[in-house]
Amino acid sequence: MRYIIELSKSVKTITALTILIVLSVVVYAARHILMVGGTAGEMAFKLSGLFLIIVILLVAFAFAPKELVIGNDKLILVRRVGKRVIPLDQIRAVSRYEAGKDIRLFASGGYFGYYGYFTNAAYGRYEAFVGSLKQAFAVTLESGKVVVLSCADAQKFIVELRRQIAERKDKGQA
Repeated sequence: MRYIIELSKSVKTITALTILIVLSVVVYAARHILMVGGTAGEMAFKLSGLFLIIVILLVAFAFAPKELVIGNDKLILVRRVGKRVIPLDQIRAVSRYEAGKDIRLFASGGYFGYYGYFTNAAYGRYEAFVGSLKQAFAVTLESGKVVVLSCADAQKFIVELRRQIAERKDKGQA
């Protein structure tokens, strides 16, 4: 079963403003660099800095969460580039996410979602792939690690994931 990771209004706003501001700065700076001039090496160095900013934005877009898939005894997080696979037998618990005073360790705080490494008092260090905090839930692995995810109709997803985990455990005991 496939579940789309929907972006909340605040994430859409943060994303749109970030793109608008960064592209405005890049266009202004590029114009300024080209008008002021300088040696070919100086101009190449300055323009490569602007190019790097655009590459960083594109990489963030590429690794943003896109959808969740449950099937073949796996939970799969699909991104535009790559995916993360969690075997169902590695999942200890699934619960609604309890937002706290989260601190970004190495993460996006709203640009195409909330994804990367965070920490808070409730979960400690955890990894997140969230489009909407209202739809977020925590997946605790057997290793003790926590992965926070979200998707459209999160409650339905949680019920289906728990059902498949229980089904898998029943098969293992039989």
